[in-house]
Amino acid sequence: MPEPEAHRPVSYGPTLERSREDVLEAARPLPPDEEMVIDGLTEDQERLFLAAISDA
Repeated sequence: MPEPEAHRPVSYGPTLERSREDVLEAARPLPPDEEMVIDGLTEDQERLFLAAISDA
């Protein structure tokens, strides 16, 4: 009796996955905290912004 064929994954084209090394090479460091300040927000805007990022 012939043996059943081993299951082979079907290839649908190039993968969209990137290697860990590629991702780390493409990453940029965050700027210093002093440069990440949003100036000119009212207290209401600041409160809404903080609420939005804490709910994310």
